[in-house]
Amino acid sequence: MSRSQYFASFFFCLLLALIPVAAVVAQRSAGFLPGLAGLAGCLSLLLVFHTRLTLSRHIVIGIAAFAGLALLSTLWSFDPAHVWKMPVRASLVMASGLLLIAAAQSFDVRNLKPYLWMVPASLFLAALLIVFDQKMGNPLYRALHHTPPGEHINPSQYNRATSIIVLLLLSALSILREYCNRRVIAALLICCLAPLLLVTDSQSGQMALLLAMIVFYAFPYARPKAWYALAGIVFALAMTAPFLVIWIFDHFAAALNTMPVLGQGNGYAGARLEIWDYVSRYMLQRPLTGFGFEATRFVPHFDTAQVYQKTDFILHPHNFMIQIWMEFGVIGALLTGGLLAGLILLMQKKLTRAEARVALPSMIACLSIASTGYGLWQAWWIGTLFTVAALCVLAIRLKRDSLTPAIPA
Repeated sequence: MSRSQYFASFFFCLLLALIPVAAVVAQRSAGFLPGLAGLAGCLSLLLVFHTRLTLSRHIVIGIAAFAGLALLSTLWSFDPAHVWKMPVRASLVMASGLLLIAAAQSFDVRNLKPYLWMVPASLFLAALLIVFDQKMGNPLYRALHHTPPGEHINPSQYNRATSIIVLLLLSALSILREYCNRRVIAALLICCLAPLLLVTDSQSGQMALLLAMIVFYAFPYARPKAWYALAGIVFALAMTAPFLVIWIFDHFAAALNTMPVLGQGNGYAGARLEIWDYVSRYMLQRPLTGFGFEATRFVPHFDTAQVYQKTDFILHPHNFMIQIWMEFGVIGALLTGGLLAGLILLMQKKLTRAEARVALPSMIACLSIASTGYGLWQAWWIGTLFTVAALCVLAIRLKRDSLTPAIPA
């Protein structure tokens, strides 16, 4: 390779590595850094490597369908004149995410291999930064946000960064396996990740990692029927989500809210279920099409007794499928359930067992956090999902690639 090609490969990996660290100091940076990395990577491929870009048509079709439905839904939204700008912004973030995936699919991974170690290294560095700041009284956070020494800082301040670390973990570990043995990886996990999980306030992140580990170790990857069953379960949950949460709230909310981890001031099970319940019941007024993009924030008052959640309004439902139903109705549910089930079946068809053990647990972790945590259209969350996808692509391609050194240009 020429010096410019070496630098382009290094710069792309450096931008990828900046994403988890930047999320610690500027939590919303994940909304633009993945797109910046994708743009830099694609320009390098076109102008420096003179390589054509590769991008899976399945990804393009899925993202285009979502963006199109989001834009179309503004026609039946509460305030079309104001709302139309929101799906445009979300579509631009998704388009920039496609650039990142295109770069991940198009780079010769042998050219990236000398520098890809920076990504898992940055993940562990980000975890250590959070642990240090939390245990030392938040000096980093106070300095960055000009917070007075005596002012209380909510421990949830690093929940987004923790979620990003958790979601990138499996693909990062798969990449790291190319550079060091399992003992070194185990030591890094014990020294960096374990303390993070102990100090974090992110129950969504803890739950996502637990589910990812269960899928990693227990899912029968060699059995096609297991993949079909999983795809069917995911599709069924997507289609029944609002009805299911209404039933769960009616019958189990009180019991769940008394459990040590999920309730009793240590969790948000009761509050989350109440939000899902009243948003779902509101959605049933227009189940076919929903109420349009970001509809929840335009409802001034929901019908709720405020048993656990002490407000009758909410910006987003903290559950991606309830949000899809609220905004796009059964049309959006069919699209989402179909895309998720199709992605699972595509993994079963295209990936080896070792490769699937990177992709499937990462997907389940994303679904877990999306089902309990953040608004679907937040720019940092969209950027995070595309970063997870791109890093999975790189980890899988690195597994496939031989250890033969890169061929000089």
